[in-house]
Amino acid sequence: TIKAGAGCTNAVMLSTASSNFEKKDGAMVLIGSCPSVGIAGYTLGGGMGDVTPYTGYAADLLTE
Repeated sequence: TIKAGAGCTNAVMLSTASSNFEKKDGAMVLIGSCPSVGIAGYTLGGGMGDVTPYTGYAADLLTE
């Protein structure tokens, strides 16, 4: 699990995930395709991205 605050962008989230998880962990980050979009806007907007067919919408997985 990664916790992110306001202003965090897709690019920052992907960078954080790649530095904290190894490939063997099998982590998948639900982000959109535009690196400058904030993750809060992405999630509250429904959360449709490249992996949506496999994971569903990011808004459905929001826990807090």
